[in-house]
Amino acid sequence: MVCKLTHKLSFPVKLSDHCRWPKSLTSFRSAWGFQFHEYSPGLFLSTMLVEIAVALLVGVGIVAAPPSVRSHYQYSYIWQASSIDPHLVAHRRLDCPSPYLFFQIFNIFSSAKAKAKVKFTADEVRKVMDFKHNLRNISIIGAFDHGKSTLNDSLVAFTGSIPEEGVGDFTIKSTNTSIYYEMTESDLKAFEGEHNGRKYIINLIDSPGHIEFSGEVNAALRITDGALAVVDCSEGVCIQTKNVIRHALLEGIRPALTVNKMETCFLDCEADSEEVYKTLEGIINEVNATIDINKVPQLDDVTVSPAKGNVAFSSGIHGWAFTLKYFAEKYALEFDVDVPTMMERLWGDNYFNLETQTWSKKRYSSRNCKRGFVQFCYKPIMAVIGYCMNDQKDRLLPVLKELGVTLTSKEKKLVGRELVKSVMRKWFPAPPVLLKMMVFHLPSPCVAQKYRVEILYEGPKDDKYAEAIRNCDPNGPLMLYVSKMIPASEDTGRFWVLGRVFAGRVSTGMKVGVLGSNYAQHKDFSVTIVEKTAICIGKKQGIVKNVPCGNTVLMLLGLDQFITKNATITSEKETEAYPMRTMRLSAVPVVCVAVRCKVASDLPKLMRGLECLAKTDPIFSYTQDSARHVISCGGVLHLKICLDALKDSFLDGTEIDISAPFVSFSETVVSEVSPSDDDNLLGVRATPLGVIITYAIEDRLFGPNDDQEGWEACTKYMCEEPNWDKNFTKRIWCFGGTNILIGGCKEADYSNDFKKAVIEGFQQACRAGGLAGETMRGICFEILCDDPMMTHDLDLDELIITARDAVLASQLTAGPRLMEPIFLVEIQAYEQSLEKIKSVFQQRRGWFRKMRHRTLSRWVTFEAYIPVRESFELYDAFKSLSLKASPQCVFSHWGIIDSDPMEDNSLAHKLIEHIHERKAYMRQMTPP
Repeated sequence: MVCKLTHKLSFPVKLSDHCRWPKSLTSFRSAWGFQFHEYSPGLFLSTMLVEIAVALLVGVGIVAAPPSVRSHYQYSYIWQASSIDPHLVAHRRLDCPSPYLFFQIFNIFSSAKAKAKVKFTADEVRKVMDFKHNLRNISIIGAFDHGKSTLNDSLVAFTGSIPEEGVGDFTIKSTNTSIYYEMTESDLKAFEGEHNGRKYIINLIDSPGHIEFSGEVNAALRITDGALAVVDCSEGVCIQTKNVIRHALLEGIRPALTVNKMETCFLDCEADSEEVYKTLEGIINEVNATIDINKVPQLDDVTVSPAKGNVAFSSGIHGWAFTLKYFAEKYALEFDVDVPTMMERLWGDNYFNLETQTWSKKRYSSRNCKRGFVQFCYKPIMAVIGYCMNDQKDRLLPVLKELGVTLTSKEKKLVGRELVKSVMRKWFPAPPVLLKMMVFHLPSPCVAQKYRVEILYEGPKDDKYAEAIRNCDPNGPLMLYVSKMIPASEDTGRFWVLGRVFAGRVSTGMKVGVLGSNYAQHKDFSVTIVEKTAICIGKKQGIVKNVPCGNTVLMLLGLDQFITKNATITSEKETEAYPMRTMRLSAVPVVCVAVRCKVASDLPKLMRGLECLAKTDPIFSYTQDSARHVISCGGVLHLKICLDALKDSFLDGTEIDISAPFVSFSETVVSEVSPSDDDNLLGVRATPLGVIITYAIEDRLFGPNDDQEGWEACTKYMCEEPNWDKNFTKRIWCFGGTNILIGGCKEADYSNDFKKAVIEGFQQACRAGGLAGETMRGICFEILCDDPMMTHDLDLDELIITARDAVLASQLTAGPRLMEPIFLVEIQAYEQSLEKIKSVFQQRRGWFRKMRHRTLSRWVTFEAYIPVRESFELYDAFKSLSLKASPQCVFSHWGIIDSDPMEDNSLAHKLIEHIHERKAYMRQMTPP
């Protein structure tokens, strides 16, 4: 027998890192790159025996590892047994002592083996899924680097399995898992909501925090009912935090809050206790201000407060968290009040006088009158941490015994921060605290779907499908929403779909109808078969026979080519169902590149790759014609990752040419001009639609598929605009993006063919405006033809062209303007860098918005606006000036370029010429 192994490694390794170790030899092989051809156990064991023995000696402490190995080293290891002589080693090179390599492997294996014991099975989870009152669907949302994934890992570790990025054999950007949680009897007695026993399933989705990947957040929010917002106590509420909270509220999702990285307050902060409280209070107030601004009518009071119990204070990296309820339960008996009253005293302007032992709303004495939170929460924690940091175990251990915290003999030997971490994790373990907060303060599907159906369902709110969603009826017709697609195998082009069952149940082998994203008036309806149904448990997937309503589900469809990005799935025979509303995306794909194949025969492979990538990414989009393929993404980083995924995962070595990045523009009008009396067969007038109506259409508050309630909402919004006739609403023929086409006078007799032709011409004009061929935005077009018989001599194609030309002519006579996308930029920097940062923005047509100081950080937060096309080299500009600044860009709005495009040498005119040149170049990018 012949053995051949090849293994190449070259990356930083820390002995303290606990990598995830696969159980089986096959997983071991794929994880570390070993290739076993013909395996000889004797050869394998004999060549490793000595090194493993040394590794064991190091592991048990008989042989000491040098500091360089304990801390950080790099190694490159190649070992290949000869395929000719099984007893000869062809070559072997070690850049670090080989015993320590195997010590690292042994150390990882040992720690991972202890963690690999999952506390529950898929069957146990499936049993609880039938109890819809005992379900919670939660998204973890927040800004980049605020500790979301660390907190998520601590929660999933509670199940006994740490998830890798992805589920099963495929990689996803959002991590979905089901957590099995048993509430204690005492907590169950305090819980006032409906429940069935004390076993709960919490379907948890950890979403990315980077601004440019917020499409993943939108996909997670659609299939959940609650959101845990994570905010860094040092950085505070960032623009991405406000962004994700806003979209959570628009989806009808109730938020809870955890203020994370609290270890900095206790270990690194030099501010006094009152300043720390003011900082925490400011964060909570800013979150509540965002909630008040963006709350939808279907939600009641969803503000957060520590006194309510829906705010936690946590340290994800140390694995601890607490709410005021813990302290209120300790102090309620002492002050002879109930727990809710004590929680109110522990937050806000409630002061305790140490001399008189009384409470008051005002602080009468700075020495003896202390705020409730400071006196009864912050100071006790600081005292315990002080004992740990000063190595005062004689004072620490009696306090811990009184608190019911027991340290092992090994933990008692710890000092400093490691001791703090161990003590706090045992005193306030994060998983039970956060999971209990989710159960108590975030809604079950039964509660949430009663009001979310008004937001999500497009059809009549009294039909049987709406009623089934509202009641979370497992026996009703199937209503399932697919929020994202995940490649099951990149070689075969198959996809898993991640979705949420809102009504009925989905089972393996079931025939279902797919209502695609282009569904309108019962079109785009396809029938397929569900091949598999699965749930996520840690890093694994558990195959189940069916999944009832109220749960998230993974499915492998037989005809997933009918789904682009998202879809509604119902039973095969339910052809009268309406789809769920399309997801609102918080990012707009405005950064673009043009791509082409170097070899013409590779064009089908490129098209297939673009199609697959568009399925898996909520924001990514592409347009195609005979001459060009334009890829659009949310930002430069998002564009880079999408191009890498396209080349590495879908093109299989196909070479492509990629143009320089550019941005997409829009066209609009700023004035109203009546058309001249000429020989035009069709008269059209263009007027500005207004900001309120434009954004209402964009946010899908009403649109082309709305019922009577939708048209009433349309009338309400339009009446808020000045110079708008509410009777126009009844004459709307169609929507074209954020543009509206209004028919002529009511007395005119328009045939169906005439209307269809005019609508088609209007849609073509909206997709390519008269200035630069960019999409139109925020324009109302009104038909002025009172005698449609004037056009009766034209055939259908001629009428479409006539309507398109009339729309474009009306745009060019109504003060046309070019619009560009604007980024809102958030920058963390030192205050001394303000003038340099301002100069960078002024050189790029940017302008400042505001500056915020942070009490718990030396950094200052700057907010500014900048055109997207000017932001490509922003980071390099900061680097060239030696500025320690970290810009984060998020799409804010479309801004009108304040110059006449008809004037030579104006900025708008130059940009239009540049667009024409670029489009002419891309028309020449046909494959040779």
